Amino acid sequence: MMKKAVLTCLIASCSMMPRAIVAWQPINVGGGGWFERVAVDAAGGLYVASDLSGAYVSHDDGESWSILGPLQGMVSTHVAGFGMHPVNPLRFFVGTDEGIYKTVDGGASFTQPLSFGYIETLAVVDDNIAYAAFHSQWNVADGMIYKTLDGGDTWFAVSANLPATGLRILKIQASPDNPDTVFFLSGEGRFATGINALYRSTNGGITWNVIASGLPDDILDFAVDPSVPGRLWVTTGDAGSGFFGRLHRSDDEGNSFIEQAQHGGVIWLKPGEPNSIRLFNSRRQFLFPSEQDDGVWQSLDGGQTWSQISEAADMTLGWQANFYIRNGWPHGVAVDGERLFWVNSQAVYGSFDGGLSATQLYTREVSPGHWRSRGIDNVGIIELEADQLSPAVLWAGFIDMGVWRSDDNGASWIACNRPQDTGNWDGFGGNSWTILTDPDRDGWVWTMQSEQEDGPAILLRSSNRAGPDCQQWQVVGAGLPAAPLLGLSMDTSSSGTGARTLYITAAGDVWRSVDDGDNWSRVFANGGMRSTSVAQDGRVYVGGEFGVFRSDDGVNFSVDLTIAGMAGTVNDLPLAWGWQGVSHVLANPGPNFTDRVYAVVHGVGVYRSENRGAQWQLILSDPFVWRIAVDPLDESHLVVTSSSAFDSGGYDPASQGVWESHDTGATWQNITGAIAWPFAIAADFSPDGAWLYVGSPGAGIFRRANGDLIFIHGFE
Repeated sequence: MMKKAVLTCLIASCSMMPRAIVAWQPINVGGGGWFERVAVDAAGGLYVASDLSGAYVSHDDGESWSILGPLQGMVSTHVAGFGMHPVNPLRFFVGTDEGIYKTVDGGASFTQPLSFGYIETLAVVDDNIAYAAFHSQWNVADGMIYKTLDGGDTWFAVSANLPATGLRILKIQASPDNPDTVFFLSGEGRFATGINALYRSTNGGITWNVIASGLPDDILDFAVDPSVPGRLWVTTGDAGSGFFGRLHRSDDEGNSFIEQAQHGGVIWLKPGEPNSIRLFNSRRQFLFPSEQDDGVWQSLDGGQTWSQISEAADMTLGWQANFYIRNGWPHGVAVDGERLFWVNSQAVYGSFDGGLSATQLYTREVSPGHWRSRGIDNVGIIELEADQLSPAVLWAGFIDMGVWRSDDNGASWIACNRPQDTGNWDGFGGNSWTILTDPDRDGWVWTMQSEQEDGPAILLRSSNRAGPDCQQWQVVGAGLPAAPLLGLSMDTSSSGTGARTLYITAAGDVWRSVDDGDNWSRVFANGGMRSTSVAQDGRVYVGGEFGVFRSDDGVNFSVDLTIAGMAGTVNDLPLAWGWQGVSHVLANPGPNFTDRVYAVVHGVGVYRSENRGAQWQLILSDPFVWRIAVDPLDESHLVVTSSSAFDSGGYDPASQGVWESHDTGATWQNITGAIAWPFAIAADFSPDGAWLYVGSPGAGIFRRANGDLIFIHGFE
């Protein structure tokens, strides 16, 4: 039987402690974005590259997914591509914005033989030889070819005389008959656009020549035929629009080409069947009346005749049904025999029958309109709000995914985004920084929506939790400026059913409403406030990059509570690089200690005051803290979130994830546990104290039963 011990740690040594074993349950919607590329290993395993959560892997055809990240030794959040061994599924490479990672045990562990450069993609020839598309930075078109001769333990620049500068290398492929014959395509990438051209080397990547330069339009894709030596296929078209393209064939390794068809897209060849060719136009999976070239086209006679074997209308889409979300860029596609997979900005799709049909692989509809993730989530989660009068209801606010509601403690989710509120998202996404529920009036909830994460927002209100379909919102907010809305709070000093007094920040100023949010007036023109909180006695605290202030009457914010370290120099939204300041101010919500207030200072740590901010005590040192949550049933029970990532990647070993204290911050333990990355921004407790919820950038939303035991070093 294990011994019981009291778990304590000094502030200075907390970060040195290992992760506790915590029973976190992922409770996500599914999808999110951005997903960069997809790859298939020799055993059929699926791998997806994300720009915030590292790499995802599935060994059951996308039925379930798991993250490859710090727990496996890979600490680059932004994965750009993969290099799969042609016959050994245990050996592969991961290209990231920080070089190359290598595994020889199927992803159970990684080493990092190259620790610099943006590696767009790789091509593995055998146990020893592989090629990589190297760029100095993620947004620079200065591509070079790197090579390894020892299985990836060392890498060197092999391309000594590339015939052009300004290359963004998108795809590399070696001849299956001769590893010294290598091809690469340069063109339009996600972050940078290079010269559009196809290159060939016949001496292992040392010297290169342009081929296919006389073809019309841009080169979109190429493929070395695995069945016919010397045969090369190329598709061309308008890279920007993805409209009708052409297919070209070369039988002399690219010296000359013959046009085969007026169809374009991704080339899908079937090994052992040289006359079988399929084309998947990944940029035309949307439906307009004039569409005639979406889906999959097939030729069984080497390209002489063609038939359309599927259409975009045949696809199963999941919750994200916006027409453009079906599209993907040509190099976010992987083919594997009769299977095809592709990714885009928010979703993952697959075909398992040679292109006759396609289905989404990121979410499940557990009941009409209610979704549950398959485990692949790459989300910018900003806000969690446990409904204060309905313990089973949880609200979530995302970048790009907008507002969602769960009626079963996160087991499933319904979208709360209306087309008229979300611009080009058309109701299939949006951006929401803040959500608030009323502790006395059942069903009352406020939130914001915007088309862009840093763009003008509108304020929404509902008195019935937005209705069964979560679409019943009223636009309010007269008087607020066209700006992001952050830090919504409520004055509950006089409970009841009358109109509420609310506070919010917009453009860094503090605004007040005395009529449930219908009309607003500016009460503090500061320019650097992002969070508000109202104490039980009606005093209002506000904070941001310009410090923390208090108002004793809700109108005059003349009491400056700022001390050294609380203010920053970047006057912008908290997602801005280098932002420092009070990311969250919270007046103690419990019935006791009415003068207690917390200031979470991103860049420093967490402060507590027992006298309305007159004096502050630093209770947790962590430069990446964002939010604090107080257990509604135990005012001494605190949870603090910490993340070096926000809406994009960025792993820092000082990022701690989730902290917990049971003694009002005197001692802390890290409870990040098995959450894949030590990132957390949002946090809240259910009103009955049964659940703790946290939101982790990338990996998404997690819950833990509030009474669960925690294990560290074998002690309970």
